[in-house]
Amino acid sequence: MESLLYNKPSVSEWETVFRSEIWELPKVRCDIVPALALSYIHLPSHLKACFAYFALFPKDYEFKKEHLMQLWMTKNLCCRQHSKTPEEVCQQYFNDLLSRSFIQQLGKEEEVFVMHDLLNDLAKYVAGDIYLRCEVGQIEKIQKETRHFSVELEYDDQYFDGFGTLCNTERLRTFMPISRSRYSYPWHCGINMLIHEFFSKFKFIRILSLSGCSEIKEIPDSVDNLKHLCSLDLSHTAIEKLTGKICLLSHLQILKLNNCKNLKELPSNLHLLTNLCQLEFISTTLAKVPSHLGKLKNLKVMMDSFNVDHGRGVGCSLKGAF
Repeated sequence: MESLLYNKPSVSEWETVFRSEIWELPKVRCDIVPALALSYIHLPSHLKACFAYFALFPKDYEFKKEHLMQLWMTKNLCCRQHSKTPEEVCQQYFNDLLSRSFIQQLGKEEEVFVMHDLLNDLAKYVAGDIYLRCEVGQIEKIQKETRHFSVELEYDDQYFDGFGTLCNTERLRTFMPISRSRYSYPWHCGINMLIHEFFSKFKFIRILSLSGCSEIKEIPDSVDNLKHLCSLDLSHTAIEKLTGKICLLSHLQILKLNNCKNLKELPSNLHLLTNLCQLEFISTTLAKVPSHLGKLKNLKVMMDSFNVDHGRGVGCSLKGAF
């Protein structure tokens, strides 16, 4: 409440807050604390859209700022500003939500954040059926209107078998398996659906994470069905080779291949992904990288120090890519 009034400089604005009808909402209509609901109502529209995305995360979920900003950027939640990059705009949005106490920082040594349980409830309330987080046993709650979906996996070796219901949401934009804590890796999950079938059914998807699906060994050529895909996370999978068809995904901005122990090389035409701005292969030992990857001037590569075979002279091909 204090943070809301802090952003209202005049007495008249303070009085408007205290006269709001939100204070009279009966509990049967809304379990959300009125002061929190009022704080949301007074958010600018762009921050409301960013806040709704928290509905995909479980309570007590610890997240890094960079991960959240990536989701916002690939979902085009950041309004273009001539003087700022999309990353700078997202940084501003994040700081605005932080200053208004919608999120809290856990530690100062590394930027780890969490959202209070009541605010998490508020996010789910305002998101409605558009954003939906389910546990494995709650798949019956998936609605046709759902566009952004996450499934919470609480322990290793769980299988998600809700695709029969998800198939009614053919315009799905986001699919993410998610663990309650970012410290739970390595964890393993499975999906009871052929990857080719997945790519054929969800052609409008923008953000796709298959992280932790340890049974995935290859990405089929049908990946080029995902014309709108902006972010693809294949971390912690058993993938052995990436099909060259992935280079046809002209909107792809983020590709994550962390901890893919069986992956040794990337497609030679990866530089054709002209919108690619982030490539991650931490704890993935590549024998070589594409020779023209350095042509992507806006590309940021995240890797550890010893996961490229420099003995083959491939390190120089990354010059200018960092």
